[in-house]
Amino acid sequence: MREYENKKYITTYVSTKSDGVDMHTRSSWNRMWESYQQTLGFNFTPHQLRHTYASMLYASGMDIKSSSELLGHKDTQITMNIYTHLMKEENIISIDKYDEFLNEVFSDKNKKTKEKEDSVDEKAG
Repeated sequence: MREYENKKYITTYVSTKSDGVDMHTRSSWNRMWESYQQTLGFNFTPHQLRHTYASMLYASGMDIKSSSELLGHKDTQITMNIYTHLMKEENIISIDKYDEFLNEVFSDKNKKTKEKEDSVDEKAG
């Protein structure tokens, strides 16, 4: 049970009636969730949506304290653990981009070298 703005709620579901009581039964919630997945064309979990939300907060540059509060974490260390994971993923993406760049640079250099060699061969031939 959570207290929010001096109201006691008896559920942890996102969708509730104004008095905090579940708006859905388990089966109606599942049907609704499955319809979302079918409409979007892929399967996902509420946890994945939460992780996406945390990722978007990180990408926006929001400070840790505000992000932690918005995510409902008890302390900022939990949020930091998520962001540390995101930073590692970001570094992998950055390394991949750098690797792509180097491949293009050396590929272009090799093409130019080959073109020069072919040109020299044509003139000599």
